[in-house]
Amino acid sequence: MKLDYLHDGSADCPILRLSEFPQSEVTSLGDQTVKLCAGTLDHVTVNSMPGVVTVHGAVLTLVLAAADEGVVRLDSGQFECRLTPGQWCHVADLLEPFCAGSTGSQWLDETSNISLLITKSGMF
Repeated sequence: MKLDYLHDGSADCPILRLSEFPQSEVTSLGDQTVKLCAGTLDHVTVNSMPGVVTVHGAVLTLVLAAADEGVVRLDSGQFECRLTPGQWCHVADLLEPFCAGSTGSQWLDETSNISLLITKSGMF
């Protein structure tokens, strides 16, 4: 799975994009979001997951939060996606088609000015 940050180049930017993944990697991501939803994890560093390749040093941590803040940029290349358990359940639901082999794209979060996108092909 590729993780990259697109600051500009499209009207949809800025975007954190997850792309070019085998089904096993998106299934692992879905499993982690279910754990955030259930409260059995309080954060997941996406870059630490097997198979994740970072483009230009982007680092993404998924965080169980008290309020839905969406994607927050911490510093150069480091981001957190801060969502409540209910929103992580929603993200888990949005990932299900990809876990089943979907090849499309889906906005996972658009709460803040930086959106989180998953796309099999890299296109959006």
